[in-house]
Amino acid sequence: MPTDPGADPTSNGPGSSDNRLLIEILSWDWALHVGMAPGAMPAEHRYQGGLIHSRGLDITGQVITPDVSQGQTVRIWIAPFAPDLDFGPDGLSDVGQCHPGNQRRGTAFEVSLMLPQDALPAAITCLSTIWKYLHLWTTEPPPHEARVTDFAFSRQND
Repeated sequence: MPTDPGADPTSNGPGSSDNRLLIEILSWDWALHVGMAPGAMPAEHRYQGGLIHSRGLDITGQVITPDVSQGQTVRIWIAPFAPDLDFGPDGLSDVGQCHPGNQRRGTAFEVSLMLPQDALPAAITCLSTIWKYLHLWTTEPPPHEARVTDFAFSRQND
């Protein structure tokens, strides 16, 4: 997990205070949707020929730090991904995205994150028992559009 206390505090990665957010988890839910795929959806995006489904963790949180965002409400959507998804030079260059909020939902900004599907059972167990905080590292400070480069969960807010 990217919470190395010895990391270089001048970098924008884990251990840096630049573009790092600490979010207190207020509530969460396991969301699952199954439905018939619309006719215009390409076959390669359909599940078992004619279905669509989505699943993920829907988290509501409140920003603890940085001070400029303190108290703001944030929605976090965490979607599992299969082992065949590539990251790095020939794949994705981030583990999520930050977007401006949604007035209807009362959020200052919203975050979508990706989690390996193999880690999902442990994540659900830990969210229901010990995890209380989410740490995010972004390329720009929210609520601007930004890539999420790292994220970590913890029991304590340090």
